Amino acid sequence: MRTQLPVIFEYIDFKKYLEDYYSKRKSLDPAFSHSYICHRLGQANSKSYFNNVVKGRADLLYTKKKPGSNPNDCNTEWLINGPIDKPAYFVCRIDKAWQYRKLPQLRETRAEYGYVYFVREAGGNTK
Repeated sequence: MRTQLPVIFEYIDFKKYLEDYYSKRKSLDPAFSHSYICHRLGQANSKSYFNNVVKGRADLLYTKKKPGSNPNDCNTEWLINGPIDKPAYFVCRIDKAWQYRKLPQLRETRAEYGYVYFVREAGGNTK
């Protein structure tokens, strides 16, 4: 039986989610560490950065990693139809969901609290 990691949509406080995710992932993979997370965030020289974010002593967005290495990262048309290499996620108000539901390359993942969530998997259909 596969153990489930915490689902981000079930949390209001991102710090609590990060703390729970880390604990669960660490219990499944002892090699998973704060150093690994810091390295992935572009903070390779800081082993305490992740812990400082969880404890509220550092800002989550304070990293050396440059946002959006791909100029199309904010191009909705490209994210829906272009050659993406990782999943693209979309959120819209429920009254606008019909526009996304008619697109075969998007899969609806959930609808709650007036919002609808979609995902387009990498390597999926393109125009």
